[in-house]
Amino acid sequence: LNCLPFLGHEKWEAVHFHRMGYGLVLMKDIEKMNPMIKELELDTPLANIRTNAFYKKLGYVENNRSEDTVFYKKSLR
Repeated sequence: LNCLPFLGHEKWEAVHFHRMGYGLVLMKDIEKMNPMIKELELDTPLANIRTNAFYKKLGYVENNRSEDTVFYKKSLR
């Protein structure tokens, strides 16, 4: 794992695990964790092309956008 300083915090990046399907499996599990949850919202930096594409692939729809952030929403029912 590579640990890089990121805005005063540590950012962990496991580049050797990219594009292997782990994120997809984890997100699907998170979406199923609580059947009472009807909708999920999340956000990601506009400049992060990889996460924007990933969330769209999972069925999240852009709900709003600021100068540097994209906000997504997904109905789970």
